[in-house]
Amino acid sequence: MSENCCAPVQQSQRLCPSCGQKGKGVSLLTLNAQLLPQALGRLAQEAAAYFCSTPTCPCVYFNARQTFQSADLHQRVFQKDPSPQTLACYCLELSRANFQQQGPELQQQILSLTQAGGCDCERKNPQGSCCLGNIAKLLKTRAEKI
Repeated sequence: MSENCCAPVQQSQRLCPSCGQKGKGVSLLTLNAQLLPQALGRLAQEAAAYFCSTPTCPCVYFNARQTFQSADLHQRVFQKDPSPQTLACYCLELSRANFQQQGPELQQQILSLTQAGGCDCERKNPQGSCCLGNIAKLLKTRAEKI
């Protein structure tokens, strides 16, 4: 699943102020789509922002002056919330539970969508990029359990 449907995101990385791990750049489009209105009102629109994927870290987004946590977002974040209801593919609204039940069939649906240019990962996915890497991990875990 090495295909990627999204344009490359910022390559610059910055350390998360909460956990110290490297963050991945996210666009203003992602932040505007993901943050709740009260959190969006606090966002410094001109500042570069980053996504923290560390599962145990409370921080989801950060910049040089601010941090935003899961409670500041419209939806659950795949990397932060292991519950079955958490979406793994945000464009098709497919949850972890869907992948536990149907796995490879859903992977093909996602590939078809991305190849047709029908995805909107930068806006819909809290990480601001394609979910295919997350899906590959889910399917690997599923295969190991079988």
